[in-house]
Amino acid sequence: MKRGQQRKIPAPGTNVKRHESAATDWRTGDIVRVRSEHRDAGTFCRLIDQCVARSVRRKRWTLVIVDNAHIHRPETSKAAATLLARHGKHLKLVYVPAYAPEEQPQEKFWKTWRKHVTHDHQRRRITQLEKDSDRHFAWSAHHKDEVLRTIASPYARIQNRKTQFGLFRDITEARRRTFACRPCFACTAARYCVHRHPFLFARAIAVLHLKILQVALRCGVLSSSPCS
Repeated sequence: MKRGQQRKIPAPGTNVKRHESAATDWRTGDIVRVRSEHRDAGTFCRLIDQCVARSVRRKRWTLVIVDNAHIHRPETSKAAATLLARHGKHLKLVYVPAYAPEEQPQEKFWKTWRKHVTHDHQRRRITQLEKDSDRHFAWSAHHKDEVLRTIASPYARIQNRKTQFGLFRDITEARRRTFACRPCFACTAARYCVHRHPFLFARAIAVLHLKILQVALRCGVLSSSPCS
């Protein structure tokens, strides 16, 4: 740009907003979603109502992890108090500590959503942004395993065989360096994953146990003796 000239950046004359609210199933990766023009207690209640209805159809009760926003607490919001009274034993809200977004798994999903939808966008109309958001949620609905990995769910599948054997190799190396009692695979995986990969603990024990153990026994790497 020549000296004395100024770049023109498009800016909205009338700021129009849309708010996306969503909750992710910790086990399946299904997303319950609500869009509204305002971020208020009514929107929060609509989202929770959908979550509870989904759980009731599956004959389960609903546990939702939420932050300490005033619209989420029955002490500061009549709508939230009415919501809890209406659903009774079918609903439990768990509040994370204040100023601790790292304790809220859904924030990791929103970080990915912002990267693909709102960050550095060049859209001139709010409807275009809504379509971008719809496409991202549609992609998430077809890639539930990726959603579970994003929120660090212990029910996420290991991505591929290379990752599986990478984990197996790391576990084997940790056993060689740390343990002299030659424990079985379950003991090694448990001790290693608790310290290095807590979110893989359940999967390493429940899913990868038999598969990797069989490979290890064939290779003669691990001992089949019980834990000491």
